[in-house]
Amino acid sequence: MKKFWIVFLVLFSCSFFLHAQDVDLKAVEAQDEFRWGVRAFHLGFFNEAILSFQKAISLKPDNVNMHVWLGRAYLRSGYYKPALSEWKYSLSKLSPVPPYLQYKYDTVRRWIGVLPYEDRESSFVSAYSQSGINEGIMTFYSPSGVFVRQDGMVWVSAMGSNSVLLLDSSGSSVDMLKGELPGLSAPFDVLEDEDGLVYITEFMADRISVFNRFGKRIRIIGETGRGDGNLLGPQYLAMDSHGYLYVTEQGNKRVSKFTKEGKFLMSFGGRVKGFEGLSEPRGIVVHDGLVYVLDASLKGLVVFDIYGNFVRKEVEGLIDSPEDIIVYESDKFIISNGRELLLYVPSTGMIANIAQIGARHLMGIDLTPNGDIIAADIETNLIHHLVDVASVYGGIYVDIERVDASKFPEVMIDVSVRDRYGKPFVGIPSKSFIITENGQGLGDVELVFSANKTKRIDVSLVMEHSPSMVRYSDRLKDVVAELLHAVSGKGGISLYAAKDTPVIIAKNDSQNSILPSDMVAGAFPADWDIEDALVQAAFTVLKARGKRAVVFFSSGVLGRQAFSHVSVDAVLGLFIQNEISFYVVALNNGKVPDELSYLAEKTGGRVISASYPKGMDVIVSMIYSQLSGRYVLKYTSYSNSDFGRAYIPVEAEVHFFTRSGRDESGYFAPAQ
Repeated sequence: MKKFWIVFLVLFSCSFFLHAQDVDLKAVEAQDEFRWGVRAFHLGFFNEAILSFQKAISLKPDNVNMHVWLGRAYLRSGYYKPALSEWKYSLSKLSPVPPYLQYKYDTVRRWIGVLPYEDRESSFVSAYSQSGINEGIMTFYSPSGVFVRQDGMVWVSAMGSNSVLLLDSSGSSVDMLKGELPGLSAPFDVLEDEDGLVYITEFMADRISVFNRFGKRIRIIGETGRGDGNLLGPQYLAMDSHGYLYVTEQGNKRVSKFTKEGKFLMSFGGRVKGFEGLSEPRGIVVHDGLVYVLDASLKGLVVFDIYGNFVRKEVEGLIDSPEDIIVYESDKFIISNGRELLLYVPSTGMIANIAQIGARHLMGIDLTPNGDIIAADIETNLIHHLVDVASVYGGIYVDIERVDASKFPEVMIDVSVRDRYGKPFVGIPSKSFIITENGQGLGDVELVFSANKTKRIDVSLVMEHSPSMVRYSDRLKDVVAELLHAVSGKGGISLYAAKDTPVIIAKNDSQNSILPSDMVAGAFPADWDIEDALVQAAFTVLKARGKRAVVFFSSGVLGRQAFSHVSVDAVLGLFIQNEISFYVVALNNGKVPDELSYLAEKTGGRVISASYPKGMDVIVSMIYSQLSGRYVLKYTSYSNSDFGRAYIPVEAEVHFFTRSGRDESGYFAPAQ
C-alpha cells in the first residue's frame, strides 16, 4: 500500500508540473505574440498586428490590454465596429474605467452615428483675452483687423500702434510688419493669400500695401481719390476663390475689386434701380459666388454677385453696429456687432447672440482651423480667443499613432489630435503636450515636427488597368507623368496598377525612374480590383509623416465586383483614421462612379477632370492646403527595457486653453 501511494504522488506531481509548464508556455507565447503585434502596429503593419493580437488573445483571452490593442489596430485599419467591440469588452472588465478609453469609445461611436451629436445652438465663451499692453510694455494698440492662417497663427492689424503683428497660437508675437519709412498709416485690416503675400489696408493713407513673406513691401494698390482704382478710407478686405481682392471704402461708399497684382477691375455699390446705394460699408465676405457687404447705415446686409450687380438686401434694420462678417459652417455667417457676436442663418433668417464676453467694440473677426473665433476689440485693446461651449466640455481626441524606440533611450512619439467631430486640431505648441511613461514625468520633451507646417507630401498614384481604360492609355501616360513631375522632389511617390491583383510599379521612388511604357505594361483584365489597390496604396503613405494622399486615375467605370470584399466604408475608415485625402482624376472628362466621389468628398479630396485647365499642379496645391493634426515629439526614456522584453507604458496629454485630451499606449524597446 505504501508503495502505491508513493507511485501515485510521483505521477500526480509530474502531471501538475506538466500542466503548470503548459500554462506558462501559453503565457510566454501570448506575450511574444503581443510584443510582435505592438511592434508591427508602430511600424504601420496593422494587418500583421491584428493577426498577432488575435493569436495572443486566443492564448490569454482575459488579458484586457491585448483587447485594447486589437481595437487600436482595427480602428487604424478602418474597421470601426470590430474596434468598438474590443473596447466595449475591455471597458466591461476594467474597474475603474479609464476615462481616456471611455472617451475614445464614445467619440468613435459618434463618428459612425451610433451616438448622436447634441442638437444645440452654437454658443461661444472666452478661452482667453490678450491685452496689447503687458507689464507696461505695448505689443499693439487699438486692434481692428484679424486674419487666421492655416497653421493657426494670427495676423493682427493695430491702428493705434501703426503695426501689423503675427501671433502664434499661444498669443506670442513672432513677427511684425511696419513697412519702410514713413511706415504704415492706420492699418485697418489684414489678409494673407495662398502664396504667403500679406495685404494691409491703410485707412489714413488710402492704399493697400502688399508685403512678401520676408516682410518687404513689394506693391502698393490704390491712391487717394474718387476715380477708378482710387481709394478713400479703405477698410475691410476679402478675397474670392479666383484670387480677386475686394475692399470696402468708407469715404467712397463703395466696394472696389482688384487683381492680386493690383490691377483695378471695377467698383460697385452705387445707386441703381431698386437700391439706394451703400452708405456706410463695413465688413465683406465672398461666398458661393455672392459678395456680402455689411452696411452700418442700413443696419443689415447688401448682397451682390461677383460682377458687382445688386442682388438683394437681407436683415435690414436688425444689426445695430455691424463691423465684420465671416462664413461659419458653410451655410451661416458670424457678424461682429458692437459688444456682441451674432450668428445669422440665411435659410431661416434667424439672428442670435452667440457670445457674452464683456466687449466694448468688436471689429475684425476670423475663424481658426479648429473652429474657434478670434475677435479684435478696438476700445479695450484686447484680442479675444473664443471657443465653442460644446468643445470645452467635450474635450479633444488624442491618439498615440506611433512610438519609434529604434534609438532607445531616445524615443519619438507620433500624436494625432482631433476635435470631437474628427477634424484635425492644428497650431498646438510644444508646451501644451505632456508625455509620461508609466505615469512618471520625463525630462525635456521636444516638439520636432508638425505635419500641418510641413512642405513634404507623400502620395500614392493608382492607375485603373481595366478594359475601359485601354482607350485612354495614351492620355493616362501623359496625365500620370504630369502629376509625377508636379510631386517630384516634394516627398515620397509610389505608383500602382489596379489589375486583378495590385501591381507595384514604383515605391517611394522619383519620377525620373518611371518610364511611360511601365504605366501601361501588362494586361488590362476585366476582373480588375480597385479596393486592394487603394488599400495597399494607403498602407504605403500612412507610414510616412508628410501630408498624405492617394490619387486614382479613373475611366469612369467600376468593375462588377468593386468593393465586394473590402467595403467603401472600410476604405473610407482607413483613409480618415490615417489622415489620407483621396483624389480622382477622370480620364473620360465626365462623371465618376458615386463610390469614388463619396470617398473624395469625405476625405477632403476632390474629383478632377484630366483636362482641368490648371493641370495636375492643382492636386499638389490641394494636398498642401489640407489640415493635419499630427505632431511628433522626442524625449529620453528612463524606463528599464529589460533588454527589449519589458512593455513600457506611455501616456500623452494635450492641454490647449480650456480643452484637454489624453491617450495611453505603450511600446517595446529593441532587443539587446
